[in-house]
Amino acid sequence: MKLLVFSESDKASLNIAEKLMSLYRFERTDRLYRGKPIYRLELEGEEILLVSVPGELVEAQYLEKDFKASLVVFLSRHASSSRMSTLSVHVPGNLGAETYGGLPYKVSIAPANAMKAALRKMNELNESKGLGFKVSYEATHHGPSLNLPSMFVEIGSTEREWGNPEAGEVVAEAAMAAVSCDTNYPAALALGGPHYNPKFTSLGLWEDIAPAHIVSKYSLTYVEDPSLLRNCVERTLEKVCMAVIDWKGVPGKLRSELIRRLRNMGLDIVRV
Repeated sequence: MKLLVFSESDKASLNIAEKLMSLYRFERTDRLYRGKPIYRLELEGEEILLVSVPGELVEAQYLEKDFKASLVVFLSRHASSSRMSTLSVHVPGNLGAETYGGLPYKVSIAPANAMKAALRKMNELNESKGLGFKVSYEATHHGPSLNLPSMFVEIGSTEREWGNPEAGEVVAEAAMAAVSCDTNYPAALALGGPHYNPKFTSLGLWEDIAPAHIVSKYSLTYVEDPSLLRNCVERTLEKVCMAVIDWKGVPGKLRSELIRRLRNMGLDIVRV
Protein backbone atom coordinates (compact mmCIF):
# COMPACT_ATOMS: atom_id res chain seq x y z
CA MET A 1 0.00 0.00 0.00
CA LYS A 2 1.13 3.54 -0.83
CA LEU A 3 -0.10 6.66 0.87
CA LEU A 4 -0.84 10.17 -0.44
CA VAL A 5 -1.28 12.68 2.40
CA PHE A 6 -2.83 16.15 2.33
CA SER A 7 -4.05 18.77 4.77
CA GLU A 8 -7.18 20.84 4.26
CA SER A 9 -5.49 23.71 6.14
CA ASP A 10 -2.82 23.90 3.39
CA LYS A 11 -4.13 25.66 0.27
CA ALA A 12 -1.65 24.01 -2.10
CA SER A 13 -2.16 20.61 -0.49
CA LEU A 14 -5.93 20.81 -0.95
CA ASN A 15 -5.44 22.00 -4.54
CA ILE A 16 -3.27 18.98 -5.37
CA ALA A 17 -5.63 16.53 -3.63
CA GLU A 18 -8.64 17.90 -5.51
CA LYS A 19 -6.79 17.47 -8.80
CA LEU A 20 -5.93 13.87 -7.89
CA MET A 21 -9.58 13.09 -7.25
CA SER A 22 -10.71 14.72 -10.49
CA LEU A 23 -7.99 13.15 -12.67
CA TYR A 24 -8.07 9.64 -11.17
CA ARG A 25 -10.84 7.35 -9.99
CA PHE A 26 -10.28 7.60 -6.27
CA GLU A 27 -13.30 6.16 -4.48
CA ARG A 28 -14.52 7.38 -1.12
CA THR A 29 -14.43 4.47 1.33
CA ASP A 30 -16.42 3.89 4.50
CA ARG A 31 -13.24 4.24 6.53
CA LEU A 32 -12.28 7.42 8.38
CA TYR A 33 -8.89 8.71 9.45
CA ARG A 34 -8.91 11.34 12.17
CA GLY A 35 -12.53 12.05 11.32
CA LYS A 36 -12.03 12.46 7.57
CA PRO A 37 -12.86 9.96 4.79
CA ILE A 38 -10.17 7.80 3.23
CA TYR A 39 -10.10 7.63 -0.56
CA ARG A 40 -8.83 4.58 -2.41
CA LEU A 41 -7.48 3.77 -5.87
CA GLU A 42 -6.39 0.41 -7.28
CA LEU A 43 -3.36 0.97 -9.51
CA GLU A 44 -1.81 -2.00 -11.31
CA GLY A 45 -2.80 -4.31 -8.47
CA GLU A 46 -1.58 -1.99 -5.72
CA GLU A 47 -3.70 -0.05 -3.25
CA ILE A 48 -3.19 3.73 -3.18
CA LEU A 49 -4.82 5.60 -0.29
CA LEU A 50 -5.46 9.35 -0.18
CA VAL A 51 -5.89 10.65 3.37
CA SER A 52 -6.35 14.01 5.05
CA VAL A 53 -4.56 14.96 8.27
CA PRO A 54 -5.29 17.89 10.58
CA GLY A 55 -2.93 20.85 10.85
CA GLU A 56 0.55 21.05 9.39
CA LEU A 57 1.96 18.13 7.40
CA VAL A 58 5.37 18.60 9.04
CA GLU A 59 3.77 17.58 12.36
CA ALA A 60 2.38 14.25 11.08
CA GLN A 61 4.89 12.16 13.00
CA TYR A 62 2.02 9.90 14.12
CA LEU A 63 1.42 8.55 10.60
CA GLU A 64 3.86 5.65 10.92
CA LYS A 65 1.86 4.26 13.84
CA ASP A 66 -1.30 4.11 11.75
CA PHE A 67 -0.10 3.10 8.27
CA LYS A 68 2.53 0.61 7.14
CA ALA A 69 3.00 2.12 3.70
CA SER A 70 5.75 1.25 1.24
CA LEU A 71 5.79 4.93 0.22
CA VAL A 72 4.36 8.13 1.73
CA VAL A 73 3.95 11.18 -0.52
CA PHE A 74 3.06 14.46 1.19
CA LEU A 75 1.21 17.00 -0.97
CA SER A 76 2.30 20.40 0.26
CA ARG A 77 2.77 24.11 -0.14
CA HIS A 78 6.24 25.59 -0.28
CA ALA A 79 7.11 29.06 1.04
CA SER A 80 10.32 31.01 0.54
CA SER A 81 11.52 34.58 0.91
CA SER A 82 12.34 34.69 -2.81
CA ARG A 83 8.62 34.27 -3.65
CA MET A 84 9.73 32.36 -6.76
CA SER A 85 7.19 30.14 -8.54
CA THR A 86 8.55 26.70 -7.69
CA LEU A 87 7.72 23.01 -8.01
CA SER A 88 9.93 20.96 -5.70
CA VAL A 89 10.67 17.51 -4.29
CA HIS A 90 12.54 16.53 -1.13
CA VAL A 91 12.93 14.04 1.70
CA PRO A 92 11.64 15.10 5.14
CA GLY A 93 13.72 14.84 8.29
CA ASN A 94 16.05 16.81 10.53
CA LEU A 95 19.80 16.59 10.03
CA GLY A 96 20.57 18.36 13.31
CA ALA A 97 19.14 19.26 16.69
CA GLU A 98 16.91 22.04 15.38
CA THR A 99 13.52 20.76 14.33
CA TYR A 100 10.51 22.00 12.42
CA GLY A 101 8.28 19.02 13.01
CA GLY A 102 9.78 15.56 13.26
CA LEU A 103 12.58 14.44 15.56
CA PRO A 104 16.09 15.85 16.14
CA TYR A 105 18.92 14.10 14.29
CA LYS A 106 16.50 11.82 12.46
CA VAL A 107 15.74 11.75 8.74
CA SER A 108 13.00 9.81 6.97
CA ILE A 109 13.86 7.01 4.55
CA ALA A 110 14.64 8.52 1.14
CA PRO A 111 12.84 6.97 -1.88
CA ALA A 112 15.40 8.07 -4.49
CA ASN A 113 13.74 6.62 -7.60
CA ALA A 114 10.24 7.80 -6.68
CA MET A 115 11.57 11.33 -6.15
CA LYS A 116 13.36 11.22 -9.49
CA ALA A 117 10.15 10.11 -11.22
CA ALA A 118 8.22 12.97 -9.61
CA LEU A 119 10.87 15.54 -10.51
CA ARG A 120 10.92 14.41 -14.15
CA LYS A 121 7.13 14.50 -14.41
CA MET A 122 7.06 18.00 -12.91
CA ASN A 123 9.63 19.20 -15.41
CA GLU A 124 7.88 17.55 -18.37
CA LEU A 125 4.48 19.07 -17.57
CA ASN A 126 5.87 22.43 -16.49
CA GLU A 127 7.43 22.75 -19.94
CA SER A 128 4.50 21.36 -21.95
CA LYS A 129 2.04 23.68 -20.16
CA GLY A 130 4.40 26.66 -20.36
CA LEU A 131 3.98 27.40 -16.65
CA GLY A 132 7.42 28.92 -16.21
CA PHE A 133 7.93 27.51 -12.70
CA LYS A 134 11.37 26.57 -11.40
CA VAL A 135 11.60 22.79 -10.93
CA SER A 136 14.04 21.67 -8.24
CA TYR A 137 15.13 19.20 -5.63
CA GLU A 138 15.41 20.66 -2.15
CA ALA A 139 17.84 19.54 0.52
CA THR A 140 16.52 17.24 3.25
CA HIS A 141 14.72 19.35 5.85
CA HIS A 142 11.79 19.59 8.31
CA GLY A 143 9.55 16.88 9.71
CA PRO A 144 8.13 14.39 9.97
CA SER A 145 10.98 11.94 10.61
CA LEU A 146 9.42 8.64 9.57
CA ASN A 147 10.64 5.06 9.50
CA LEU A 148 8.92 4.82 6.12
CA PRO A 149 10.05 5.86 2.61
CA SER A 150 8.75 9.43 2.52
CA MET A 151 8.85 12.47 0.24
CA PHE A 152 7.24 15.86 -0.24
CA VAL A 153 5.98 17.25 -3.55
CA GLU A 154 5.33 20.97 -3.30
CA ILE A 155 3.95 24.10 -4.96
CA GLY A 156 5.63 27.38 -4.10
CA SER A 157 5.98 30.01 -3.08
CA THR A 158 2.95 32.29 -2.49
CA GLU A 159 -0.85 32.08 -2.23
CA ARG A 160 -1.11 32.80 -5.94
CA GLU A 161 0.86 29.67 -6.86
CA TRP A 162 -0.67 27.50 -4.10
CA GLY A 163 -4.09 27.89 -5.65
CA ASN A 164 -2.97 27.70 -9.29
CA PRO A 165 -5.06 24.88 -10.82
CA GLU A 166 -2.46 24.01 -13.46
CA ALA A 167 0.29 23.79 -10.85
CA GLY A 168 -2.01 21.58 -8.77
CA GLU A 169 -2.51 19.31 -11.75
CA VAL A 170 1.24 19.09 -12.43
CA VAL A 171 2.04 18.13 -8.83
CA ALA A 172 -0.86 15.66 -8.73
CA GLU A 173 0.60 13.93 -11.80
CA ALA A 174 4.06 14.02 -10.20
CA ALA A 175 2.68 12.33 -7.08
CA MET A 176 1.16 9.60 -9.24
CA ALA A 177 4.47 9.21 -11.09
CA ALA A 178 6.10 8.62 -7.70
CA VAL A 179 3.62 5.96 -6.52
CA SER A 180 3.74 4.15 -9.87
CA CYS A 181 7.54 4.38 -10.27
CA ASP A 182 9.25 1.15 -11.37
CA THR A 183 12.74 2.43 -12.26
CA ASN A 184 15.91 1.35 -10.49
CA TYR A 185 18.55 4.02 -11.07
CA PRO A 186 21.58 3.92 -8.75
CA ALA A 187 20.99 6.04 -5.66
CA ALA A 188 23.40 8.71 -4.51
CA LEU A 189 24.01 10.75 -1.37
CA ALA A 190 24.33 14.37 -2.52
CA LEU A 191 26.46 16.88 -0.62
CA GLY A 192 27.19 20.60 -0.76
CA GLY A 193 25.93 23.68 -2.51
CA PRO A 194 22.69 25.61 -1.97
CA HIS A 195 19.38 24.36 -0.60
CA TYR A 196 17.97 24.35 -4.16
CA ASN A 197 20.91 22.80 -5.96
CA PRO A 198 20.70 23.10 -9.78
CA LYS A 199 23.53 20.58 -10.23
CA PHE A 200 21.72 17.85 -8.31
CA THR A 201 18.45 18.75 -10.03
CA SER A 202 20.19 18.38 -13.39
CA LEU A 203 21.46 14.94 -12.33
CA GLY A 204 17.94 13.88 -11.41
CA LEU A 205 16.47 15.16 -14.65
CA TRP A 206 19.05 14.12 -17.22
CA GLU A 207 21.48 11.52 -15.81
CA ASP A 208 21.07 7.88 -14.78
CA ILE A 209 21.54 8.78 -11.11
CA ALA A 210 18.85 9.18 -8.44
CA PRO A 211 19.82 11.65 -5.69
CA ALA A 212 18.47 10.56 -2.30
CA HIS A 213 19.27 12.62 0.81
CA ILE A 214 20.69 16.01 -0.11
CA VAL A 215 22.85 17.75 2.51
CA SER A 216 23.35 21.41 1.61
CA LYS A 217 26.48 23.43 2.34
CA TYR A 218 24.63 25.07 5.23
CA SER A 219 23.96 21.69 6.84
CA LEU A 220 27.47 20.35 6.38
CA THR A 221 28.28 21.75 9.82
CA TYR A 222 26.47 18.66 11.09
CA VAL A 223 29.10 16.45 9.46
CA GLU A 224 31.07 16.85 12.67
CA ASP A 225 28.67 14.17 13.92
CA PRO A 226 30.19 10.99 12.42
CA SER A 227 26.79 9.27 12.34
CA LEU A 228 25.17 11.81 10.01
CA LEU A 229 26.52 10.54 6.69
CA ARG A 230 25.99 6.90 7.63
CA ASN A 231 22.41 7.63 8.70
CA CYS A 232 21.65 9.30 5.37
CA VAL A 233 23.06 6.29 3.49
CA GLU A 234 21.36 3.68 5.65
CA ARG A 235 18.05 5.58 5.60
CA THR A 236 17.68 5.37 1.83
CA LEU A 237 15.27 2.88 0.30
CA GLU A 238 17.71 1.84 -2.42
CA LYS A 239 21.34 0.84 -1.95
CA VAL A 240 23.51 3.97 -2.04
CA CYS A 241 26.60 3.27 -4.11
CA MET A 242 28.04 6.76 -4.56
CA ALA A 243 28.32 10.25 -3.14
CA VAL A 244 27.92 13.16 -5.53
CA ILE A 245 29.69 16.30 -4.33
CA ASP A 246 29.08 19.86 -5.43
CA TRP A 247 32.82 20.50 -5.49
CA LYS A 248 32.69 24.28 -5.31
CA GLY A 249 29.81 24.08 -2.85
CA VAL A 250 31.91 22.42 -0.12
CA PRO A 251 34.57 24.44 1.77
CA GLY A 252 38.05 23.17 0.93
CA LYS A 253 39.00 22.49 4.56
CA LEU A 254 35.96 20.29 5.01
CA ARG A 255 36.09 18.60 1.61
CA SER A 256 39.11 16.38 2.26
CA GLU A 257 37.68 15.13 5.58
CA LEU A 258 34.32 14.55 3.95
CA ILE A 259 35.85 12.51 1.15
CA ARG A 260 37.88 10.46 3.63
CA ARG A 261 34.75 9.53 5.55
CA LEU A 262 32.78 8.72 2.41
CA ARG A 263 35.53 6.45 1.08
CA ASN A 264 35.73 4.70 4.44
CA MET A 265 32.04 3.93 3.96
CA GLY A 266 32.85 2.30 0.61
CA LEU A 267 31.18 4.97 -1.53
CA ASP A 268 32.44 6.07 -4.92
CA ILE A 269 33.00 9.81 -5.20
CA VAL A 270 31.45 11.69 -8.12
CA ARG A 271 32.46 15.33 -8.56
CA VAL A 272 29.82 17.68 -10.02
